[in-house]
Amino acid sequence: MRPNDQLFAIVKGEVVTLSMFNHGSLYFLGSSAKCALKPGEVSSNISIALDQGKCAIVMVRAMEGAGSRNYKDSTYTIHIKWLQDKEVYADLGNHFVPPADRIFKLDSDGSICVYTDDQAFTFLSSSYDEQHRKVMSSGEKPHRLVDNPNLLCRYLVHQATLADLEAAATLDKRGQLERDLAKEQNELRKAIAKLTLVSAELADCRSKLGDQVQACKESEQQLATITRHYDDVYRELGIVGNQVNTYEASFIDIWRTLNNSGPQKSIWNWWSRARRLSATKYFVKHNLTPLSIGIK
Repeated sequence: MRPNDQLFAIVKGEVVTLSMFNHGSLYFLGSSAKCALKPGEVSSNISIALDQGKCAIVMVRAMEGAGSRNYKDSTYTIHIKWLQDKEVYADLGNHFVPPADRIFKLDSDGSICVYTDDQAFTFLSSSYDEQHRKVMSSGEKPHRLVDNPNLLCRYLVHQATLADLEAAATLDKRGQLERDLAKEQNELRKAIAKLTLVSAELADCRSKLGDQVQACKESEQQLATITRHYDDVYRELGIVGNQVNTYEASFIDIWRTLNNSGPQKSIWNWWSRARRLSATKYFVKHNLTPLSIGIK
């Protein structure tokens, strides 16, 4: 069955509107051009806007006669292009043929699979359960799941690269989430280990600081003891100094008294002089000296 068996197109400027002959419903699967619908939405018609000089494809699922014996359900990939840059043309008489290096498969349930040399990029419709997704994403050549069918359409008309598909695809979404979670947990463990190390270093610094504070307190106590001892010695030195001054004054008085040079005159002073004079006369009379008799 060709697209024009169920569909017709109305072109106005750069916009192409696809509709069904028998008032069926169009299930929008994806497009490489701008479209008012999102993949998965159902409408009676689909409008696509095509930029000047560009080509595009649109994938639809045409459902007709739901609930009746004449129910028809077909999927189409429609090629839309500019004719000599004058008008937009929707080729409803033929199925879209992709480039040799970008082949694809469109299933009746709306799933899209694009094949490269050694990889398969697949958009799975909502009808697939999680178990089926796991089966498709396992094996020797697993399908890499892509959540954006529009990206697959752009790839088929050379408007996206293989790197774009690889960046958007995962072998298994849950598995990827698990890998991301494991990576985050690993980073968290590293952060916790680093935090533990920093905490240990902080505790060691606190311990050393406590020892230094204790040493400072002991030094302050020793300094206070030395200061008190110094004050005691200084006071005792003052007392001794006063005593020395007193002894010095007494010595001066005694010296002045003995030499009769002071203001005090006493009988002892005259008696001492008289004795010295008598001794001198005696030494002269007997021809003696103080040294000869042991007097110094």
